[in-house]
Amino acid sequence: MAFGTGIPSPTVTGGYSGGALSVSDLNEILTKFYIPRMFEQIKVENPGYNFFKDMTTLVNWGPGGTATFPLRKRARRAVVGGTAGRLPSGGAPSYSTASFEYPIFRILVNFMWDAQQRAGHERYVKNLIDQSMTDAKTEFLRRQNIYLYGGSRDKLTEDALKFGSAEHSSADDAYGKTCMVGVLKESSGSDTSIKVAHPWIDGAGTHKAQGGMWLQPGDFIMIVGKDGAKDDMQHIKINSIDRSTYSSDGCATVTLNTACKRDFPSGSPIYLSSPAAESSALFSRDGATTFESADWELSDYASEYFGMANFLYDTKVFGKQRDTAGAAGTCGETAAGGGDGYWDSKIKHNSGVKRALSYELIDELLLEMNQQYFVKPNLAIMNPGMWHEFLSLAEANHAFFNQKTVTPGHKPGTDPNYITANATLGQGNIQILVDHHAPHEQIIVCDKGEMGYATAHAMGEATEDGGFLRHSSSSYDDWHGWLRWAGQFITYSPTSIGLLQDVTQDIVAL
Repeated sequence: MAFGTGIPSPTVTGGYSGGALSVSDLNEILTKFYIPRMFEQIKVENPGYNFFKDMTTLVNWGPGGTATFPLRKRARRAVVGGTAGRLPSGGAPSYSTASFEYPIFRILVNFMWDAQQRAGHERYVKNLIDQSMTDAKTEFLRRQNIYLYGGSRDKLTEDALKFGSAEHSSADDAYGKTCMVGVLKESSGSDTSIKVAHPWIDGAGTHKAQGGMWLQPGDFIMIVGKDGAKDDMQHIKINSIDRSTYSSDGCATVTLNTACKRDFPSGSPIYLSSPAAESSALFSRDGATTFESADWELSDYASEYFGMANFLYDTKVFGKQRDTAGAAGTCGETAAGGGDGYWDSKIKHNSGVKRALSYELIDELLLEMNQQYFVKPNLAIMNPGMWHEFLSLAEANHAFFNQKTVTPGHKPGTDPNYITANATLGQGNIQILVDHHAPHEQIIVCDKGEMGYATAHAMGEATEDGGFLRHSSSSYDDWHGWLRWAGQFITYSPTSIGLLQDVTQDIVAL
């Protein structure tokens, strides 16, 4: 049966011949047709699956959501020139293990129908299931694509946060470090309007203005901050977003469906959430210094799902301290010798002052990564507005691009495909990925063979209790099932990624 053309034949559904469909019939429809096709579409539409290495077989998946993978630093020595002499002393590589926790994304599928009156209509049931699957797939893809670029908490104002209870109190705590979709710049605690900046920073350490880039009306968000020595959090629904304030306020103005219960401090992180109700009571502040897990577990606060920003900015990546010259406990040789650059990233900036894009700026970043870290980036990722700046360079300099890789012409509506192009720069050939989720006014470059997705559990239905579909407790005609995906985005070393910041971009999404 072709996907989207009706429900399966009687032989597939176990003897269905009209009348009301049973739960087992619907289970088979979902399991054999919709869910496998849904995962195929996810793999196509998520740029990470197309442009990065599949790291799944390189990871040892342990119990309790933990995993490890091996790191190898190349051997040195073992080569000497000359027509006579002794053999060189053979060098030895050094090995270590990187560890991480991998999140499990749970996707709930809901649909309702009048089981007695309408369940026998094949087209009606097919549409219900198809629409539910589409909603679930779209939201999962959206989060996967956003979190490839999610913010790093290590670049937030420390005074704006309290890291939680004793086991999560240090600056190395992974909770809240990943999957940020915004940074609170201003809230009143009395009205429904807040100012939201982007979690990525410019070369001066200032959060970018495009705070509404990953948010949409109807989203639930969770704001996490502290009031004195006490933790605060609140789930709130977004009613509308005014992006015209990017240029004037340096942030987006977000209108909420209810007022903030507290005047959350500037710098508080914002996460997407999925609370159970649209209630103004979705706020937590206890008498101690922490809020309980039940308050934040319906958000992505504890996801620990890594993205580009974490490789670039986090002080600790996969349990290993970032290389800093002369610092004790780094991934470098010794405290006295400091880090050797193996566990660090290259960031080129202009102290927050934007300048026009040029080939020289891009080539400088690529050249330094190659000469300092012996890394040869082969993928550049940029926002569509930055792609416009890149094309302007080509037009001005009559540069050549492989036009066969660029989607030709204008197409009405939204094109779900990502635009890619091959370009030849001063440091060699590089592939360009134009991703509308990528932050503005910057270009990310990386060696795509040194990083990628490792999948512990592919997208599939959860059937621990014997079936995918379940009755909702609220209504007989309200059904749900849930899907899951477990994995992580990893890199052999942060040296595999670099960043060019503080670049002028004329087209900014408003």
